[in-house]
Amino acid sequence: MYMAIWTSLFHVAANDKQPLHAKCPLGKDSWCLYQVVKAKGVPYKHKGPGIPIEILRKIKPSYERLTDRKMLQKCLHGKT
Repeated sequence: MYMAIWTSLFHVAANDKQPLHAKCPLGKDSWCLYQVVKAKGVPYKHKGPGIPIEILRKIKPSYERLTDRKMLQKCLHGKT
């Protein structure tokens, strides 16, 4: 869950200059279109600029709180 949370942030911030898809699942069966296209060996063009890095920096503290190990521990066994 920790990695999925961070992956979601970087995925929406990705653009052609900074792909930021390193944490996305790899291969042709990935939910990440960038990784699907990459697995086929075809160049990928992002449809938009992604979240600006300044915005990413502003919301990063929220993601840090979301990925706090103690907080994530509470999500085990179906507890939310």
